[in-house]
Amino acid sequence: LPICSPTGNSPVAPVSAVDLARLDQRFAALEEGIVALEKSAALLVNPTAPVSASSVLAPAKIGPLLASGLLADNLVGRPLDRWIDVLQKLADQNIQIEHFDALKTAAAQKPISAQMLLRKAYDLVPLMVSSLHQVDADASLLERAGAKLRQMVKLRSSSADVVGSAGVLHRLELALFQQDFDGALQAVNSWEGSGLPALDDWRHVANQRQKLDHAVANLVAALLAKAIEAM
Repeated sequence: LPICSPTGNSPVAPVSAVDLARLDQRFAALEEGIVALEKSAALLVNPTAPVSASSVLAPAKIGPLLASGLLADNLVGRPLDRWIDVLQKLADQNIQIEHFDALKTAAAQKPISAQMLLRKAYDLVPLMVSSLHQVDADASLLERAGAKLRQMVKLRSSSADVVGSAGVLHRLELALFQQDFDGALQAVNSWEGSGLPALDDWRHVANQRQKLDHAVANLVAALLAKAIEAM
């Protein structure tokens, strides 16, 4: 039986009011920083631009601000266009930005957030269970009964070493229970069944999300490393 119901009481914890308030505060601070960041980038493009020196960020602050903004927007699944625009201005001035091309490619797909994908993954569980119960229409009564019994045993097993499609389903349920997006995607990627368009669609978008998360993580690490060097 599924660890969690695919509908109704889902264990996916909603974002609390406190969390939202903290995010709003962080975004407000980031909005102020964006203005300074854009002015800094404009000054790099045109050194004679009429920009107040007090509103320009020191080079050591540019990386951390970009990193914070990228992480915050990516966490909630917001488009990263504004950050990519600033990074592009810097890149146009021959400032080397590691992993920038990978970020642009991944962000262009605009996948939904990992949290939303986890919510949608609950709808896959009953489809996968039904797929496991399917037997060829021309199978004998004994074969159908035997197949059903074997699948019931597999589905009810709590062992971590369950193999085959039943094992994949077990690992997906466990990943959903633990809110482990990478684990859920790994399980779905290992599903060998066919004829489940919803699962294929989810897998496609989830792989896009994982690529974007990795691209953001790699670029953020590079930005912070440069900021540390500049201190």
